Amino acid sequence: MDGGAVTVFEVLALERLMPYLRGALKYVIAVAAERHPRLLALHAWREEVCLVLSALLEGHALAAHGASFSEHFYGLRRASASSSASKPPRPRFSYRARLAAALLLLVGPAYARAKLDPHLSEAGEAAATDAAASVGAPPPPPPSARRRLAAQLYRFCCAAADALHLGQVLLFMFERSPHPSLALRCLGLRLRRADPAAALAAAAAAANAAAGGGEAG
Repeated sequence: MDGGAVTVFEVLALERLMPYLRGALKYVIAVAAERHPRLLALHAWREEVCLVLSALLEGHALAAHGASFSEHFYGLRRASASSSASKPPRPRFSYRARLAAALLLLVGPAYARAKLDPHLSEAGEAAATDAAASVGAPPPPPPSARRRLAAQLYRFCCAAADALHLGQVLLFMFERSPHPSLALRCLGLRLRRADPAAALAAAAAAANAAAGGGEAG
């Protein structure tokens, strides 16, 4: 039994943590702006506030623990996918370059989609139409041909990215790839438990407790 192996359920759980935190932060900002109008400017820049705080949180976790905030929260760390105990691989880039790339892949895609979705996604266009109707304003003018082309291209790119992400998760689940995500595949990394010995001890203790309970019954 490999005590350092990571399951697909842990990967799916850690992928949900930061979106939940960003959503909670946006809700706090919205409530604060509603109760204190002087904070409306902060609400207008809520995506940038989330970006800065996420970058600080993720940057600290990467530098201090060698993992993202979500990965460290679940007791995981990043390791080279081709590492071996006898001869660790020599990195091709400097530490700062690898840290910057990891941080960009953690916060960049989420920020880009948060800024572009309201303008180019179908849900964003529907929300704009509903908002205009709720206040009795005329509906927004139909988009130009260039905007429609940009929207179609954006939706295609989002669908392709989601499909590739799902494919990578399936490859990891069926042990066809050591990389649990596309970002870690780009970085040549995999996930391991921060303390495999402790994980094995905990599993053995749980098995012993279950066996003891069965004998007592």
